[in-house]
Amino acid sequence: MILFYLKSKILNVDKFVLAGGVLLLFCFIIPLNVYSIGADRGIGIQGSFYRYQETAYGPILITLAQDIWYVTSGIYSGRTALSIVLWVTGSSLLVTATLVTLTRTDYFNRYMPTLSGFLLIGAGALYVGSCIAQFGLFLNGNAGISLPFGGFILIMLGIGMMMPPSLLHPSSSKNT
Repeated sequence: MILFYLKSKILNVDKFVLAGGVLLLFCFIIPLNVYSIGADRGIGIQGSFYRYQETAYGPILITLAQDIWYVTSGIYSGRTALSIVLWVTGSSLLVTATLVTLTRTDYFNRYMPTLSGFLLIGAGALYVGSCIAQFGLFLNGNAGISLPFGGFILIMLGIGMMMPPSLLHPSSSKNT
């Protein structure tokens, strides 16, 4: 009985409200990439707005603002700079998708119901592209190894947000 009640409550939750909460977790808490640096020189995790890494030089927290400054001041160049630009663009799309999802209006419901899904797919693709730019096509190279699981999760979440409600709740489209 309790399981039936919980199932009915979960299925009746607006998928955009639930997705908005999940997106907030991806924006601020959940790491999107786990990586190792070079030949066992360090390890790190990367979220949308931060990177935390442990190296022989000690632990360091690098914010997205610092990364942008490193690129614009010329400290980062080449593949690393491209990787940062792709990551920043992906973070911008993720924030936009979160804002659109949380502040849905009738206009978005009627004319752009899949906007959040497209933005999420784009953000996930940019995150994975950023890791490919830095670590190589197979996410393994001289720069180290990358596991950008968060980018793939965002792509799947975006596809899920774009699915019509009839696919998510088959019982709501009964033929009478």
